[in-house]
Amino acid sequence: MDIRWEDSTGWPSQLNLIPSLSAYVREDRVKKFKIGITSNPEQRKNGYSNAYDEMLVLYCTDSKENVRVMEKYLTDNYKPHYRGCKNEARGKGPLCEPPFYCYIVRKFA
Repeated sequence: MDIRWEDSTGWPSQLNLIPSLSAYVREDRVKKFKIGITSNPEQRKNGYSNAYDEMLVLYCTDSKENVRVMEKYLTDNYKPHYRGCKNEARGKGPLCEPPFYCYIVRKFA
């Protein structure tokens, strides 16, 4: 699985990642996707390598609170009403030491 680094930084309230995420999860391109958080994208991708094709790192911060706010913001816009979203819970990603990342993994159609 490849990782694409498109990470934005800053206050979650000042960033609008919904248009980017919407392009990444278009129904004609993506079969399923999941939004998550981690402090180690390289290690985290290994847990998804059999089920997803690509990880996109969308957001980076040194704040646990901000990364959780970003994940909540993104999942609230796509779960539960959006086709292909496989999020069942949010804010449960493994977070150790900063920096912290918000990402999506996706399986191509």
